Amino acid sequence: MLLLWQVILTRPLSFHISTFTAFGGIQANSAIFMMKNFLLKP
Repeated sequence: MLLLWQVILTRPLSFHISTFTAFGGIQANSAIFMMKNFLLKP
């Protein structure tokens, strides 16, 4: 746990922001994809 905090504190904030936005974008795309498949099913 201490190691994780060391990584978080040593990395710049922009790195975390870009990582979170990329992860959020992937989640949003997969959610939209699943929703489309669900709605297109007869």
